[in-house]
Amino acid sequence: NLVFHSKEDFIERYLDYCKKFVEMTKETNFEESIKYNPSMYTSVEMPNGRNEFFDNLDKMEFKELVEQYTIKPAKVSIIKRILRKCKRIIKRILRFFGVLKNK
Repeated sequence: NLVFHSKEDFIERYLDYCKKFVEMTKETNFEESIKYNPSMYTSVEMPNGRNEFFDNLDKMEFKELVEQYTIKPAKVSIIKRILRKCKRIIKRILRFFGVLKNK
């Protein structure tokens, strides 16, 4: 079982885990990082169906709500999902630094 004491603890341990699969890392300052992440300083658009979801939240059983508003999950272990996420992050980093060509 994994125990995390805070959100920051989880993020730190997750990044440490991902570093095992990355051969190169580069530390950067916060301002440089958010330059490429507009979600850090602007709100995202309200998704379609948001109001309908919250209306149904009080009217439907939780199971019905989940079935209506989620994609059926694939039977993939959490480890595989974490590794897949790490792989995507690594590819983005490598593309950013020009080590890997864009698709």
